[in-house]
Amino acid sequence: MPKRKRKISRKKTIKKAKYAVSRAPDLNLMRSTSASTHLRTVNNVTVSFHNHTDRVKALIDEAVVVKGCLCWLTSKTLIDALARCKGVSLVISRGKMARAYKERYKALKTVSARGAVRVLGAEGKHNSLLHHKFAIGYSSSGKALWLATASFNWSKKASGNLENLLVFRDAGVIAAFEQEFSLLWRKSKSFC
Repeated sequence: MPKRKRKISRKKTIKKAKYAVSRAPDLNLMRSTSASTHLRTVNNVTVSFHNHTDRVKALIDEAVVVKGCLCWLTSKTLIDALARCKGVSLVISRGKMARAYKERYKALKTVSARGAVRVLGAEGKHNSLLHHKFAIGYSSSGKALWLATASFNWSKKASGNLENLLVFRDAGVIAAFEQEFSLLWRKSKSFC
């Protein structure tokens, strides 16, 4: 005999939602108050645990060209910073969010005939998602300056999360990510 679904009243649903909000963690209380734990540089690697949008914006401002693979790119601050670059080549995850920001991506200058922003991955709950979060900044001479990667999504919502960001200035590490970018760039589909 099939199980019957239990009907939950509107009143119980509201009560559950209020409980969830009251139990939601306050991120400011969860963070350490020590500034030294938030930013540390060791052997050409900078480790950061907050203010990621500002840090990534500063990196973008340092570069002339930015290439990378990002799960989401919805931060107005970061899109505007990318628009000031001479060239951008990004592969982002295909989906509703990408379509919602398509017009903003059109403002990005391209360094490739294939476009500034391309998509990869399949839409849908049980399909593969491009979940990379890395970008590489280049100088006007084409030299790689930095690699930014880790859990931080380049989204407005992520700026309020507990996230981490690693910035590498090591040529060997950057070369490995350049190889991954090249592979995914070739597999990506046109978007803008």
